[in-house]
Amino acid sequence: MMEVGDLDRLVEAAAFRELLRTRSPVATGTLAAVVGVDEAAVRRTVGTVAAAGHVRLSEDGDVVGAAGLSVVPSRHLLTIEGLQFWTWCAWDAVGILAALGASGLVQSRDPRSGRPVEVAFRGGRPGATPAVIFMAELETFTSAHDEWCPLVNLFESETSAQEWGAATGTAGSVLTVAEAASRGAMRWAPLVDGSL
Repeated sequence: MMEVGDLDRLVEAAAFRELLRTRSPVATGTLAAVVGVDEAAVRRTVGTVAAAGHVRLSEDGDVVGAAGLSVVPSRHLLTIEGLQFWTWCAWDAVGILAALGASGLVQSRDPRSGRPVEVAFRGGRPGATPAVIFMAELETFTSAHDEWCPLVNLFESETSAQEWGAATGTAGSVLTVAEAASRGAMRWAPLVDGSL
């Protein structure tokens, strides 16, 4: 018998893959068909997962973001093989590209300096860059999207990231883009390959 947590993960993963495939909002009926579960159960699950900040919904109740991938604009623009998406945080962007083994571009702004930061990927690997990712460390949070993601950003340099962390009182570590991509590849691989 399927556990509630299992359905949460299956619905989030299915929504992620449908967003990636269609680049459009995903209806609960579509998710029910993909997961093979009654639509009412999927609708309840989507509400639970949305409350935890693992999916985002449109006003109509369609999924517009899942596991960090979004089809509505946000601070982090992600281009995958020429197709445009957005992500909730910088780690989402580099992790998704790495897990897909895709070429693309991550575009954001350094929250300290306000300057644009871009990182190109080829075959899932970032090009040489002084840019870094600040990985926030929160002991607890209710919503990944609302509380953790805004603190995980792309910075033009390690110095900028450290200064921002100190100025905002945000605990965390600074990773090179390559380190963040490697960790992200492991995190998003089950979503990409369908094993989750």
